[in-house]
Amino acid sequence: MSAHVPVTRTSDAALLAEVSAERLAADTATIARFVRLSGTPEERQAFEQIARRLTEIGLAPRWHECEAFISLPGKAGCTVLGPQPADLPCITHSMAQPARGLEAELVDAAGGSAEDLKRAGAKGKIALVDGLASPGKVRQAERAGAVAALFVNDGRLHEMIVSAQYGSPTPATLADLPTIVALSVTEDSGTLLRRRLATGPVRLRLSAEVDTGWRTIPLLTADLMPEGGDGSYVFWGTHVDSWHYGATDNAAGNAVALELARILQAHRAELKRGVRFLFWSGHSHGRYAGSCWYADHFWQDLYDHAVAAMSIDSPGGRGATDLGGSKVMDELVACAVEVVETVTGRRVATTRPEGGEQPLWRVGVPSFSPPYSRQARGTATSFRIAPASGYWHHSTEDTLENMDPQVLAQDARICLLATWRLVASDVLPFDFGATARATRAALEALPACGVDFTEARALCARLEAELVPLREARDAARAGAAQRAIARALIPALYTTGGAFQPDSTLDQGFLPAITRLAEIAQRDPASDAAAAARTALVRERDRVGFALREAVRVALRAAPSADRPGI
Repeated sequence: MSAHVPVTRTSDAALLAEVSAERLAADTATIARFVRLSGTPEERQAFEQIARRLTEIGLAPRWHECEAFISLPGKAGCTVLGPQPADLPCITHSMAQPARGLEAELVDAAGGSAEDLKRAGAKGKIALVDGLASPGKVRQAERAGAVAALFVNDGRLHEMIVSAQYGSPTPATLADLPTIVALSVTEDSGTLLRRRLATGPVRLRLSAEVDTGWRTIPLLTADLMPEGGDGSYVFWGTHVDSWHYGATDNAAGNAVALELARILQAHRAELKRGVRFLFWSGHSHGRYAGSCWYADHFWQDLYDHAVAAMSIDSPGGRGATDLGGSKVMDELVACAVEVVETVTGRRVATTRPEGGEQPLWRVGVPSFSPPYSRQARGTATSFRIAPASGYWHHSTEDTLENMDPQVLAQDARICLLATWRLVASDVLPFDFGATARATRAALEALPACGVDFTEARALCARLEAELVPLREARDAARAGAAQRAIARALIPALYTTGGAFQPDSTLDQGFLPAITRLAEIAQRDPASDAAAAARTALVRERDRVGFALREAVRVALRAAPSADRPGI
């Protein structure tokens, strides 16, 4: 038997020096050669290039074929009718309804709120709405009885998906898909239409081709596991599908994942936990259908083994001097702040994930995507409608010219060190005491709503106290198992409304989403039927959060038992 050779741990500086801007640029360029609409042959070619790189790195890619509900927008038309006809450049959107020669009067619905639409008299009309096409604004237009929503972008046309349904629909959610036409025009066209409206009625003829239905889309996984590990891993996923060539969104993100795989593979002997790299389709054209499919089909494995969920979307943008875009749960905030400061020398606040592609919330896996390069508001490369993004967001201009390899390399270093903290540390860097404090603060901030949350707040304080012995525990494996169990108990209760097995609508995401929404309803008119119904639901949600907090306390007590600490 050979003697055990101690492994020398690589320093942070040496690890970060291994990131190659040249390699990142080359991988981005390889993927950005293809227009990657979900489920198309061109997209599959990009996946094949990713699989080839994973194999070169020394990993074994595994292919999955996913049945998913995908919507690919095609040609669109917007014609101003009347004595001064005009054809306006436009696009339609994923999941919107198709149309052939839809004619109706146009009304100006400004920002597209319920009040705006009511004031405009949108019923039976085409609603002109400022901003990017979005599920929330389309839903409001539907409720107002509009036959179509016409969105006014900036000087470019920006592709969007307008369904709020997370992942592929079920019989219970098919009715939630959009029921109206949705198009976008440029700011110049919006100005023209508003000038015409100022002089009298305006009628439009709209057409839209939208190919919506069930398709097979690819998904790749590749495991990087240490010898002798316990099977736990970091879930590291990026979407491959794109609008147009999608150099920053998200070929650059795919390149970051490949670079992490290359470097971590070289340090496999130092790892305490593994990494599962995932590359999926269906993000842009299926409202996260690919990652949702994976969570559905591998739920138990994720529940048993995933320690954190990481991702990156649209990194490396030209001119991106700011840091932001973080999606970090409270238990990992301290780790994220330390990582970013180590890499950049800047101390940057993180933000809790409020939504987006979060496939593992319902499984109970912490989100950990630290801040990375974003555009500074008001700069030449910033997108006026969504300032943290580049002006090329979801447009034909998302090409390699707008990707900066040096900026991308910094983003990769942040992601690498954050992943390293999770996979190379003896003890996972979770602080669920911060989660307990954040939950208590959120409950204390609720408006007076007729439901008593005193016990739930007390459970938050009890959990924080019981976590102190767990942080001091010397058995890393036992502490890690307890941390995973605490996450499984808390996260579905704190971040979902549908529970462990049903993804929530993207319009109903955030921290304590049901409690926050219901408390607002209950306090508006306490004597109303709506308030009474909200209080009933609030009590049930309070019970769900209280149960999760109790279970987390029990886990902490079992992991670090003491005769001085009473049970619960």
